[in-house]
Amino acid sequence: MGVRVSVRRPGLSGPAAGGPKRSALRTLSGISGSVLAACIAIHAQAPATVKDKVYTKDQATRGEKVFTASCAKCHKLDGPETKDGPPLGGDVFLTKWDGKPLFDVAFGIKLNMPPDGSVILDDAQTADIVAFILKSNGFLDGAKALTIDATKTVTFVKAK
Repeated sequence: MGVRVSVRRPGLSGPAAGGPKRSALRTLSGISGSVLAACIAIHAQAPATVKDKVYTKDQATRGEKVFTASCAKCHKLDGPETKDGPPLGGDVFLTKWDGKPLFDVAFGIKLNMPPDGSVILDDAQTADIVAFILKSNGFLDGAKALTIDATKTVTFVKAK
């Protein structure tokens, strides 16, 4: 039993040009390649979650300093809500934000914190605080710094 090889020759048609099976195989290969490319593109555009290492270690370090100076007097990182403010970590916090855009957390901080207006946070400081909150909740750091714009495409998830 031998292997049959069909080569398409310019100027020829029908079986001499490779035949309809060869043409169908080329079409199928083209479709398979297109489907694969589409799947890769969809995966690349899939929304990130906080589990995807969306902040840097340096960013969380800066965020801790801002948090300590501007947030810690009212917010703890774990435990029950107090008269001063809700915890920014632990099960209560994780459950509240589960499934919501990380932007909601960042925007809430930027727009409302601190409530006495004693500090006005810029976008970088806000993103740094969010990075620190993520670190404090056990989410790992990565290579790319978090920005306020990036928080729009990141979903908060409870599971670490």
